[in-house]
Amino acid sequence: MAWDDFDISVHGHEEQIKRIDNSFEVVFNSIENGKAVTNHGYEVTLDSCSCPDFLTRKLPCKHIYALAKQLNRFVVSQKMERKENLIVELDDNGNSKGWAFVVRKCNFPSLDIRFNNITQSYTQGEDFHFNVGAIYYDNPIAYSGEPWGSVVNRINFSIQILSSTTNFRHYRFEHRANTLYAIPIMEYGVTSFNIYRINHDTGKEALYKEVSCYNKDFVDLLRYGHCKILSGGQINILELK
Repeated sequence: MAWDDFDISVHGHEEQIKRIDNSFEVVFNSIENGKAVTNHGYEVTLDSCSCPDFLTRKLPCKHIYALAKQLNRFVVSQKMERKENLIVELDDNGNSKGWAFVVRKCNFPSLDIRFNNITQSYTQGEDFHFNVGAIYYDNPIAYSGEPWGSVVNRINFSIQILSSTTNFRHYRFEHRANTLYAIPIMEYGVTSFNIYRINHDTGKEALYKEVSCYNKDFVDLLRYGHCKILSGGQINILELK
């Protein structure tokens, strides 16, 4: 089946979205007269590819999507490309600067901060996801290694993750003239968590509230101390101090 003959709905299937995402990894050794050869020796046109994936499924593979982009027949918006500017900066002790709750380097995966081995630098994405059981404190003294009894009076709140669903990225497709456009859309997952208030008289944590919010809003809570919640309105922990 030719590129133009595929129904637009085909590209929106989950398996095709994976191939669109993977198409950015494809490297061509040559492109001439609408035909290409990849660095793995696959021969590609807009209508066919010699790779096992296309030969088995008869649907666009990552190589066909990559060639379509090279030939300006397929355009994928780069709104979700990874950025060099990180949302968090760490101090000399490895704690986040200026955040309401402390995050550390071990939290980078949850904040979609990844190390790029090619550029030898970290990059920032938007695919936030938090580990069940993870605890965040509002004072870096909690991570100092000092005995709990000697630091608890300087801690006011902690947050513990109860559940966190992954984000889902998909595309909205539309034809414009002779080109297929894919506009990425992120549907954020939901994080549920308990907020604990530290009783400075007893040194124990008391459950204040269970809250749910979108993953991107939970980042705001960690960063600013307040965020939108699913039940409506906002939670502002800073006002509780």
